[in-house]
Amino acid sequence: MIRLKFSKTTIVNLTIASIIPFLIWGPFFPDLILSISSLSFLYFIFNNNNFKYLNHTPFIIFLLFCVVTTICSLESENISLSIKSSLFYFRIGIFSCLIWYLIDKEKSILLYFYYALILCFSILVIDGYFQY
Repeated sequence: MIRLKFSKTTIVNLTIASIIPFLIWGPFFPDLILSISSLSFLYFIFNNNNFKYLNHTPFIIFLLFCVVTTICSLESENISLSIKSSLFYFRIGIFSCLIWYLIDKEKSILLYFYYALILCFSILVIDGYFQY
């Protein structure tokens, strides 16, 4: 049985795991959670001078990819449309570093993701059968 203790880490884990059910309703709430948690993680990293999670080769390659796509967007014919879709991709890489940090700190986030996925898929399958 899971015993919830409401610490800062538990609240962050539940908020991050709530992205899965919010994906059912639309893109606004998952993007909002992703953006706020990525900004909070960057603040935490710079405040504590703990760059362990940002100094890895896959993250650096991802940031280079983001820079290249932004530069390519600046060279397109319709700059405003192109830059909207490529400018803020770096937040996804920062979010993945946040997930990595949370898994290192407390493994319970994996359990929260598991239960959120099972619950959402069950509801969606039941709803699909009902609508069929």
